Amino acid sequence: MLRGRARTRVAGAVGLVVTVALASGCVGLRNVSGTQPQPIGDVRVSAVVCASGAPGCGGRGNSDTVPLEGAQGQILLGVRVPAGAVAPPTVFAPGVAFAVSDTYASELRRLAPASAGTRWVGYISDTVTHTAATSAAGLPVTAEFGMPVTPGIPFAGPFRHRPVVGARSVTPAAPATRPVTCGASLTSEQPDGPDGVVICVDWPSTGTLGSDLSVTTQDIAIVAGATRIPAEAGAVVGVPFALRHAGRGAPLAVVLAASTSLPGATVAPSPATVVPAEGGEHAVVVTLAVPARARAAIHGVTLRATLPGGGMREMTTRVVVRRPAGAAPLPSTRPRALRLDWRPDRRARFYNLQVFRGSRKILSVFPTADRRVVRLRPGRYSVRVWTAARRTPRVVYVRRPWVNRVITVRPAATAAARARPMSVRLR
Repeated sequence: MLRGRARTRVAGAVGLVVTVALASGCVGLRNVSGTQPQPIGDVRVSAVVCASGAPGCGGRGNSDTVPLEGAQGQILLGVRVPAGAVAPPTVFAPGVAFAVSDTYASELRRLAPASAGTRWVGYISDTVTHTAATSAAGLPVTAEFGMPVTPGIPFAGPFRHRPVVGARSVTPAAPATRPVTCGASLTSEQPDGPDGVVICVDWPSTGTLGSDLSVTTQDIAIVAGATRIPAEAGAVVGVPFALRHAGRGAPLAVVLAASTSLPGATVAPSPATVVPAEGGEHAVVVTLAVPARARAAIHGVTLRATLPGGGMREMTTRVVVRRPAGAAPLPSTRPRALRLDWRPDRRARFYNLQVFRGSRKILSVFPTADRRVVRLRPGRYSVRVWTAARRTPRVVYVRRPWVNRVITVRPAATAAARARPMSVRLR
């Protein structure tokens, strides 16, 4: 517990008087709870940080002290969670932010090693100030942890957690930026710097520290039944998936949708909705209609599962598109070389050659001669050539384009034909 003089404000404090104890020790938790707000997904751990001795705060804590009026310090908040859980980088409370503290987590691991399959996450608050007049209200804190994710394997739960809380003093000689050190014990007050003190776990008691609270959860996962599935152009292919469920909870109404990276293809999942049995596995087939003119390539097929109440899972597998045996090769879509020629304009100092595909300009160059080699993909283009009649002191173009033509570029049969410029006369 701080023994120094009370202060009403600190540089870097939250700009208001916070309703918690701010010395080393003198803090506890009440109203600890855990929930899974959405049908699947994150677990929310909530508690109220309270001052030791305040109503409902569970006595004087491991430090056996109560906070001094005006005491300044930082709150240490730790949570033991499943090893694969995703912890938030910051935990917010009214007027106070808790940042991740690797040094606090390290001290928790050192003095209370987490059991197999779990890990400690540590947070430390801004500098705050205690007043008895407001401590009874407490400081509500909430952290949302992402459930452990293993591709294709739903998290079975329950989500086990153990919140702990401690505090340390802040003085000019023991600033808020210093690492967290817990000394020889988590649950007893320890010296911390020249004039500081710390108790890393003022709540819960030593006998409770090793036990866990738990949240009943449920989860789903999608697994691909196969990969690199052969799919012939023009054929209809069934792409297998499985929807897996784990955990316990209210029945889920899972809505399924499918998509693919294959241009022009259509996909549809069957069934379109699933109510998974507890711990069960359900077969889903995505019907893929491959366009007849599809090119040989590898494409993705994705199955996505969503729930009306929130939450989504998806999985992508690959299909290998092949052309049918004996099918005629598809025309090449690679660019080919064209030499655009137009009759010379005696007024021209130079020209502005513009090429449009639809309404989009894809080329604008400024040849001085009445010809230019360009590379264009097969398709239909508008070609315009403007005459620049004067270059200086400013460029002046004639009022109408010298050339305004539509051309069609045909695919080249061979690589040599693509490289050899094809003459196009714009007369």
